[in-house]
Formats: sequence, C-alpha cells, structure tokens
Amino acid sequence: MQKNLIIITILFLFTSCANFLEVEPELAISDEQSITNGKGAAAALNGVYNKLASDSYHGVSFRFITNLSGDNLRWVGNSPSNREFDVFEVFTSNSRVESLWNAIYSTINGANHIISKVPDIQDQAFTDAERARILGEAYFIRALNYFDLVRLWGGIPIILKPTGSIEDGLGISRSDKAAVYEQILSDLEKAEQYLALNTIKSRASKGAVWAFRSTLYLYLERWQEAVNNANKVIEQTTLYQLNKSYSDFYLSKNTAESIFEIEYTINNRN
Repeated sequence: MQKNLIIITILFLFTSCANFLEVEPELAISDEQSITNGKGAAAALNGVYNKLASDSYHGVSFRFITNLSGDNLRWVGNSPSNREFDVFEVFTSNSRVESLWNAIYSTINGANHIISKVPDIQDQAFTDAERARILGEAYFIRALNYFDLVRLWGGIPIILKPTGSIEDGLGISRSDKAAVYEQILSDLEKAEQYLALNTIKSRASKGAVWAFRSTLYLYLERWQEAVNNANKVIEQTTLYQLNKSYSDFYLSKNTAESIFEIEYTINNRN
C-alpha cells in the first residue's frame, strides 16, 4: 500500500511539472485571440509595422532586390541569390524572392486582421479617434504592400480578408496590374479618411497618404493628380520643410523633410 502511494505521488508530481512547463506563448498570440480590445488592436498594429521592417522585407530583401536590379548597388559578395539581381539572371529557386513574397503577404494578412476586426471591437476605453488611427494606418500599410508587389511582379493575387490556413487562400486568382492599382487607390482613400496630420514620421499620416498617392499617380501617368497631391504636402509648411543640407536626409532620422520613415533602433537595425 505504501509503495502504491509513493508511485501515485511521483506520477502526480511528474504530471504537475509537465503542466507547469507547458507555458502559453506570449509573443505568438494569434490575431483571433489578441484583437479583442483597444490594447490588442494597438499591439497588432505594432506587429504589422515590425513585419514591414523585417529583414525579409524592407529591412534587407526589398532594398537588395530593387537597388541591385536598378544598378544603384553592385554586389561583390559570394551569395549567388544576391548576385542574380546584379547580373539580371534571377532563377525561380532564388531564396530572397521567396522570402520577400512571403513577408509581404504576411504583412498584408496582419493588416487584413486589423481591418476586419477593429471596427467591431467593444471596448469603452477604445476611443473613436484611436480606432480611426489604427484602421487608417492598416489601410496605408496594405496599400504600400500592394504597391511593392505590383512594381516587382505586375499582376498578383489581391487578398482582402484575413487568412488562418492554406485553405483560406485557395481559389484566389491573379489580378491584372490595373486592378491592383485600383485597390491601392481605394486603400489610400480609406486611409485618408481615417488619418490625421501628425508629426510622428514613423507612423502613417494624412501627409504620407498624399505623398504616396502623388508617387502612385506618376506611375499611372496621371500627371495633374500627382501635382495636386504633391501640393497638399508642400502646403503643410509647419510639418514638412526641405533640409538645409541634402545629406541630413540620410545622416539623420525623422528630419523636417521626412514624411514617412520605417523606424529602426540600435537593437533593430536594417
């Protein structure tokens, strides 16, 4: 009898330890669980900015691909995946292309979760102004994601609903370039409605929408609309001014000339 009690006690202690070791992840909470109140929505938006700034996206890969392909850089290392962009011979097996594609659509999915869930959040502490800001920034980032995609790949799949599994994305075909540009314009229109003018250069703002849309219209050769949106930015003299020295734009962060910057720190370098 005493031996049985000892065995039962050992089994109980082992089971308790096992349960204790099964800690719920705090840095990998799904959007279904996290976007339920104002704080969760703000945290989810920070996560989308982190995706935008990741090494697989604007932190490294997007800069490598566009600048090497545009002949602004020359590759002198020994990585074949990077050299392919420098010599204009990119193979389908290129790992950097795959990682960039995945990173952009992961960022889009994060924005989609916010756009889908934030309007229905029931939280008395969640103000209308904060709700609008978060939605506006999510629309802006999604527009930027599709702008990056269409410039590199042309027509691509347009995904506007959050996905949680591979099955959620089945049956979504490739859209043509015109449809992608229309979606970008639609997202920017919504972002403009929600966002305010602000001096925080590391967050999307109404001024950033105008500057982005001016650039977009240049791609579409809609010249007057490009001018109109650029003028809206130029007229905000208290928010945006040319730097006295051209080099300040590259040597300093968030200068008077900056409209929107992706934020990096000493602990999160690009």
